[in-house]
Amino acid sequence: MNKNKGYIDNNNNNNNNNNNNNNNNNNNNNNNNNNNNNNNNDYIFFKIFKNLYLNKILFNFLKTYNNFNKQIVEINLISKNGNKNIENVIDNHPFKEYIRTISISVIQDNIDDVFDYLSSKLPNNIQCVLLLKPSGFMQVYYQIPPKFHNSKIKELIVSTNVFISISPNILPPSLEKLYIEDSFYLSYSMVKGQSSFSTLKSLKIHGYRWGINPGMLPPTLTFLHLTFEKYMNIQPLQEYSIPSSVTDLFLDLPVIQSTSSRCQTPFTREVLPQNLKTFKIMLEAKYSNIRVYSKYGNEFIINDEVLPKSITNLQLDRDIQIGSLLKNNNILKFKGAIQIYKKQKHYSSIYPI
Repeated sequence: MNKNKGYIDNNNNNNNNNNNNNNNNNNNNNNNNNNNNNNNNDYIFFKIFKNLYLNKILFNFLKTYNNFNKQIVEINLISKNGNKNIENVIDNHPFKEYIRTISISVIQDNIDDVFDYLSSKLPNNIQCVLLLKPSGFMQVYYQIPPKFHNSKIKELIVSTNVFISISPNILPPSLEKLYIEDSFYLSYSMVKGQSSFSTLKSLKIHGYRWGINPGMLPPTLTFLHLTFEKYMNIQPLQEYSIPSSVTDLFLDLPVIQSTSSRCQTPFTREVLPQNLKTFKIMLEAKYSNIRVYSKYGNEFIINDEVLPKSITNLQLDRDIQIGSLLKNNNILKFKGAIQIYKKQKHYSSIYPI
């Protein structure tokens, strides 16, 4: 009897505990529902993982994945309330310690609030910031305030239809990667002087309408991707304008509208860095019937003599040919066409990648 009574009492205690747990769960569910009603859409995904077991699995996955990829979580901070709640969204985010990249929609009205947060309040684990065009806007233009110099981010990406005005002394010293998708308003004076930044290793500029002169680019660059405006009447690249530290170079060259002799030959031996490993060159002219002028007519031809011997990966656009046999035995990967000129006779050979 005592054993049975004890057994029954234990069951009653367990039932009471279960009831209490159920009540607590109900209270938690009510709290969760209230929280769901108060929070915006930024939390929809994360409310699915209220189950502690699922959260544990997910966190273990994130910790493991974090060893292989720095940008494991991207949170989009565009909400119905604009960017006024940017700080609250990050600080209250369930996975805030894992966030590496944030996307921000910036307009002129909230630019001070946004860059104030980026400059002084951004958590150290957030290393990349993507500036987006707000919905409902065809394009936006604004000037980045000087306070941005105090930011600790390592990567800044300015997306399409976001036109910024920025001075070299405003970029943060911690910045290692800068990608600008629309550089129409990026003037010559804004780029000139970038060499003062000893930390910038990767630079991508799309739609650039000025020529690159010696001293304009940082001497620490290892990756450089330049897409010039479709039509230009100046030489896009001057001799010694590309830093010798560049090992990966991607160029989208413009249509040269000038018939000046100095504009007809875009490359000489002194233009390309001698430590170059990967070289990819394309023509903006491929979208029209006009091709870049050269001494061979309306085709763009590179002389093999100007290619550094250090190149191991060479990729040429279909409208670009090499005017002589490749003498570089170090090239392991090649895509393009070779044109051989001998005694006014034209022979052609195409070697796939």
